[in-house]
Amino acid sequence: MDPATKTRYHPLRMHSEFVENWVPSLDAGEVARGYVYYPAPADDVTSVTVEAERIGQVAGIPVF
Repeated sequence: MDPATKTRYHPLRMHSEFVENWVPSLDAGEVARGYVYYPAPADDVTSVTVEAERIGQVAGIPVF
């Protein structure tokens, strides 16, 4: 979500599948790397907020 305009960006799909990798359930203290592709925000956007189930909102993620 773009915090300034409240625009929501949804993950990209290729055919019927989201463009992302599978992330397993993790126990406390475990880490894993994951990715999801989103459409590019407007050129003047400098940060976004990612909202995910069971995590909530993570604000201030920089856009380069």
